Amino acid sequence: MVPERITDWIKQTEDELCLRYCAYWVSLLGMPDTENTTNVTIEIPRSNQLTPDLLQAIIERISFGGLP
Repeated sequence: MVPERITDWIKQTEDELCLRYCAYWVSLLGMPDTENTTNVTIEIPRSNQLTPDLLQAIIERISFGGLP
């Protein structure tokens, strides 16, 4: 859920990456290709909230050769 002004949502420096509000994620692995080159709408369940614990779990799976 990104606010109108991106600067109200994300701050990135060499010391931190800070996301405000909520972030959600969905894997596109296995999704069919699209010929649409301008916009693609996807459904992301609200239950797929990107939390610090989930992000750590995804990174750990990838580090062992797994999928997100």
